[in-house]
Amino acid sequence: PEMFDARLRFGAAYGSVGRRAAAIEQFHHATLLRPQSDEAHYQLAKSLAGAKRYDEAVAAYQQAIEIAPQRAGLHFGLGIALEGAGRAVESVEAFRRTLELKPDSLAAGNSLAWMLCTTDQVSPADVAEAVQLAEAIAERSQHGHPQILDTLAAAYAAAGDYAKAVETAQSAVRLAQEMDAPNLASQ
Repeated sequence: PEMFDARLRFGAAYGSVGRRAAAIEQFHHATLLRPQSDEAHYQLAKSLAGAKRYDEAVAAYQQAIEIAPQRAGLHFGLGIALEGAGRAVESVEAFRRTLELKPDSLAAGNSLAWMLCTTDQVSPADVAEAVQLAEAIAERSQHGHPQILDTLAAAYAAAGDYAKAVETAQSAVRLAQEMDAPNLASQ
C-alpha cells in the first residue's frame, strides 16, 4: 500500500510543477499496483488529457468509470477528453451522464451547451436545448462567469439571435477584463 500511495503523491507532485511525463509515469505505475483504483486511473487520465494525449485519456477515464460508474467527475473528464479527441457525439453523451449524476454542475452544463451549439452536426433541437441550458446556467451563476456568458453568446448566435449574441459576448469580455483575465477577454 505504501508504494501505491507514494506513486500517487509523486505523480501529484510532478504534475504540480508541470512535469507531465513524469506524472503520467507515476500514475501509470499506480494503476499497475492497484488496477481497481478509480483514483489512480482518474489521475492518469487527467494527466494524459493535460498532455493532449486524448485517446489515451479516454481509455483511462473509461477504466475509471468501469470501477466507479457513479462518480460524476469521471464522466465530465471523459467528456473533455472525448471533445479533445474530436469525438463530439460521445462527448455530448458523457456531459449528459455527468448532469444525470450531478444536475447542479455548471461546468458540465456549460460544456454540454457549448457542444450542442458549436459542433459540425448541430440540429435546431440541439440549438434550442443549448440556449435553454446556457440561459439556465448563466442565471444560476448570476451572470458572473465569462466562459458561461461566452457559451450563451454562442448559443444565441447559433439560434440566429445575433443582437443578443453580441450583447452577451460583450458582457463576457467586460467581465473577463474586470476579473483581470486577459486570456478569457481575448477569446
